[in-house]
Amino acid sequence: MRELNIKSRICLKCNKSYNPTSGKQKVCKDCKNIWDKEITSKYNKSHRKEFRERVREWRKQNPNKDNERYARLRLEGIAHYGNCCACCGESIKEFLVFDHIKNDGYKMRKIHGTASTFYYWLRKNNYPSSFQVLCASCNQGKKMNHGICPHQEKQSNIS
Repeated sequence: MRELNIKSRICLKCNKSYNPTSGKQKVCKDCKNIWDKEITSKYNKSHRKEFRERVREWRKQNPNKDNERYARLRLEGIAHYGNCCACCGESIKEFLVFDHIKNDGYKMRKIHGTASTFYYWLRKNNYPSSFQVLCASCNQGKKMNHGICPHQEKQSNIS
């Protein structure tokens, strides 16, 4: 295999020195990434209607694919956090929900959206420790009781 002997160059956009990865490369990696994003953004804006139509068609032809993917991501997250409610031990998957331990779910939903985008975010960030799995009852009880599940309150009164 032939080895490329390419000397460092000066980027045509930012005038910084860089080591090219191919003989044809004229700009540094950072400038190429910025340029790629700009071109992609322009293309997406000019073809937005076409893209949305293709997505609509795909969803008509594959009505359950998105739901299956989201369900798989949700179960993957639940498995990571222990497969049961962190408070009462409930293990029926349909009852389990993700809980923001610091009670800052409203902030997260503004930034990352809900459901599928949140599940992708959890996986991408290696399932942060600021989340836990609770059953719907414990989650609602925690909400109604200012951040403390009624089960936890009872256990502290017994001790």
